Amino acid sequence: MRCPNCGTENPEGTTFCSTCGTDLREALPPEPTPSGDALAPASPDAGGAVPQAEAPGMAATPPVRTRPSVLTSGWGAALSWALIAFIVMVVVAMANAFAVKAAVGSAGDIEGIPPGVQPTLSTADTLRLGVMYFHTFHHTSVVLEVGGVEGGGDIAPLPVDGSGSAKASVSLLLGTALAVYLLYRAGRAAAEQGGGVRWVRAIHGLKAALPYAALSLGVSYLATFRPDLPGELGGNAELSVRPSHVGAFLWPLSIGLVAGVLGGTAAARRDPSGAPRWGRQTAGALAGGSRMFVFGLVFAFIGLQIVAFVKDGDEVALPFNPTFLEGIYEPNATVGTVTLAHAIETAPNQAMWVLVPSMAACDTANVNLAIFRIEFDFLCYWDFPGEIRGAEVVPTDTVGGGLFEAPQVPDLGTAPLGYFLFLLVPILAGLLGGRAAARRAAPATRAEGAFAGALAGVVFAALVVVGAMLSGLAVVAEGGAAGISASASARVGPDPLYGGLVALGWGAAFGALGALTATRGLPARAARPEPVASIPPAPPPPA
Repeated sequence: MRCPNCGTENPEGTTFCSTCGTDLREALPPEPTPSGDALAPASPDAGGAVPQAEAPGMAATPPVRTRPSVLTSGWGAALSWALIAFIVMVVVAMANAFAVKAAVGSAGDIEGIPPGVQPTLSTADTLRLGVMYFHTFHHTSVVLEVGGVEGGGDIAPLPVDGSGSAKASVSLLLGTALAVYLLYRAGRAAAEQGGGVRWVRAIHGLKAALPYAALSLGVSYLATFRPDLPGELGGNAELSVRPSHVGAFLWPLSIGLVAGVLGGTAAARRDPSGAPRWGRQTAGALAGGSRMFVFGLVFAFIGLQIVAFVKDGDEVALPFNPTFLEGIYEPNATVGTVTLAHAIETAPNQAMWVLVPSMAACDTANVNLAIFRIEFDFLCYWDFPGEIRGAEVVPTDTVGGGLFEAPQVPDLGTAPLGYFLFLLVPILAGLLGGRAAARRAAPATRAEGAFAGALAGVVFAALVVVGAMLSGLAVVAEGGAAGISASASARVGPDPLYGGLVALGWGAAFGALGALTATRGLPARAARPEPVASIPPAPPPPA
């Protein structure tokens, strides 16, 4: 049976093409009706193409089926779901903004606020703040620009004029996870509407990303704050705070593309026995790797909360630490509730800051200024906060030929023995993710299952890199005065490069092991086919 998509010859009775996975049942000619003229043309209303008349005794030509175009189909579901995802994310962002407005309005009761002073936040600024929250869910940078600063005043004492800008990037990853889920559903809906084989459905899944990114770019122009500056900076000084317009398009587009591909691939689920081997391995790797990542975040967060309960003190500022909860609710209930809600929204950030160190990588701090650079690890098994070796400090690289004294960082000690139990986080996540990969791949042998589990580790490592990048806090600043410019940058968070490398090792090893435990009843390798003995041809019948 010849595949109508790629032309590969397949054995009779095959359900799916062994090369491209096309459903060969669609290529079968329709069964002949028991009555009626064989030469009578089919009605156009019956669907499909009209077959040509054939002479008696000749095989009927199968009708030509028209396939929907990859570029034109699936857009209806993609556009509708992109709009739904955008509306849901805007509603969540506005809920955060109006909660902050309520907290600011109740701050007059807090001790330390001067009598008669009632902080307020206008409705227009609240709406702008909601747009800022929307972009924070997508890791879009917040841009601060100042210009027209006149020197000689109390704040800018130098007799020169200057300007500058700064960008800060931070994500509330719980909102990011919601956006990923909605765009995943958008990609799956577009793929189900467009149809086709696995790679075609993956392309359909991409279509929701572009309209979603366009809507994000559009609202980024509605969130510019222009607060008044003190007169000491000069009458021409201006300050603006806004989302980065470039990031407002590129980050939602990237998130939509990744989530859409996953959704489009998930829409191509077929009978595992008939799908091609590479398709089943890919599906297993994606399913197992994503579950491995989610399990790792969940276990890391649970371990972090256990530490918060065990070390109940002010130094452990975690959402479910009793001392922390008592402290945030001390001013008033509204401020405490809003603070707790924001702490919960950063739960995935906290989990990422623990997941990477649990795999023997580190959370790092990098600072680059005009004359020096400093980089140090502040959270891992061998550089653990709270375990400083006395007052000893370790100097960084000397700069300026020794003219300037380099900054110094504390010499941190090794983590206590109990914290090494966090090694269970990547172990359990790898085992469970590998089992999920094996179940989804439906392997025929244990070797195929182990390979699917190892591939899930590759997906897990890629997700760790992305999560480490999104969960960190980064600031870039530059400015100039009197013709002299300077720049600085800083980043605090999990190390994406080293964290991804160690995640690859943990994920591949324990993913393969978990897959082996799920395929114990399968043969180790495929059995070799027995050689077929040649049968001599039968002698011709006697004349």
